[in-house]
Amino acid sequence: MKIASLLTLLVCLLFPLMASASKVQLSTIAARSMNMAEPAATANQLKVASREQAIQLVKRQYQGKVLKVQSGRVNGHPAYLVKLLSKKGVVFYVAVDAQTGRVSRN
Repeated sequence: MKIASLLTLLVCLLFPLMASASKVQLSTIAARSMNMAEPAATANQLKVASREQAIQLVKRQYQGKVLKVQSGRVNGHPAYLVKLLSKKGVVFYVAVDAQTGRVSRN
């Protein structure tokens, strides 16, 4: 019985350490696969380099309250996805292509 308790305690103490180490490994691998090793070179090629710029572009074309802005990818390009609430209460999404600055409603 004491051995089982000791093993349980050991697993509980070591599991968080192992999980955090694997997250670091996975984030490093993901960054390499997305070519994020050179962020300065990628940032120079973007017409929209921040969430604030994406919001400004969206507000020029669409009226509504910005609920959320999230970075992601659209058609393989870096993009910002903006969630809006219209004056009529309709929630809709707008994508901003960070490379071209193109704004499109989804």
